[in-house]
Amino acid sequence: MQPGFCALQSRGGGNQREIISAVGLDEARLRNPLSRISGQVALRLFKFLQTHFNDPAIHLRVGQKAGAQSFSDVGYGALLETDLGAVIRAGVQVQALRQNMVRTVFYSDGTPPYSTWECPPDLVKDYASIVEFLVVSFTHLSRQVLDEAPLLPSIHFRHQPQLDIAIYEATFGCPVRFGMPQTRMEMLGRQVFRPSPFANQPLFDKTMRNHPSGRCRARHIWPLAISISRVNWTNRRQRWNGWRHPSV
Repeated sequence: MQPGFCALQSRGGGNQREIISAVGLDEARLRNPLSRISGQVALRLFKFLQTHFNDPAIHLRVGQKAGAQSFSDVGYGALLETDLGAVIRAGVQVQALRQNMVRTVFYSDGTPPYSTWECPPDLVKDYASIVEFLVVSFTHLSRQVLDEAPLLPSIHFRHQPQLDIAIYEATFGCPVRFGMPQTRMEMLGRQVFRPSPFANQPLFDKTMRNHPSGRCRARHIWPLAISISRVNWTNRRQRWNGWRHPSV
């Protein structure tokens, strides 16, 4: 969320330190790539921002400023991957370590490729702003990697709209439907698999080999993230009725 906070300051009246202090956060934890905050704090943050800026769509605007830099050094390394799809996969895998409120899955073999976001059924309404923020942040990767707007055939959300649907469609640039069986974002394959202008395999390999976090990524983080995500999510699905506000 750091890039989003910086963008808020540029709007005027958005002092980052005051905001995170009022919500009960601290900057050190926010900057730590592996730290987590409770789901309640995350929800309180978005509600505070909506009131502070008198903007019910502020979480969408923050998401548009988020991206790979949110994943720290590992994220910057991911920008050297071969195409947008590889960067999205990296983001999904790191997210498994960063938060367990919402599970993100990327299906690169879909026609067209698509991503899904899933949270416990009894929290779909409560977590609507968090889910919308996450979906927007992933669409922003196309601007970071390819310097172009995301090519999205459609977006579906499980929850009901919190804003005028026209606001969502203007944000995503595609039809947006609510009350659907799953939260799902489609992205055209010609964009997902387009070679990245930042792709540099030798530099990527060297970065991942030489940087401590890179070595963890290459040998442990991605497989560990997938394993943790699968095991934890399976366990939590079995006890959704008693599950409230995991971490983000």
